[in-house]
Amino acid sequence: MTVNGSSYWTYRYEGALNKIDNVVVLLCWPEQAFGEPKALRAFLSTDVSLETETISAYYAKRWPIEIFFRQYIGKLALNI
Repeated sequence: MTVNGSSYWTYRYEGALNKIDNVVVLLCWPEQAFGEPKALRAFLSTDVSLETETISAYYAKRWPIEIFFRQYIGKLALNI
């Protein structure tokens, strides 16, 4: 699969996970780092109607925001 010009190997799981009846879990590796444990990214969506490409595109935009908040909270010593 290709997202924003980068290629990824992707596995999609759809089904029960913990206490959620139906969820999508995407396991994604950059094409050049397939199989490397530290390169693996896992994404979760409770909207199972979304296509794999759509979920990946959403997270591609959201991921920098998540990283920003994680760093921001860490630097300010906030335990949220």
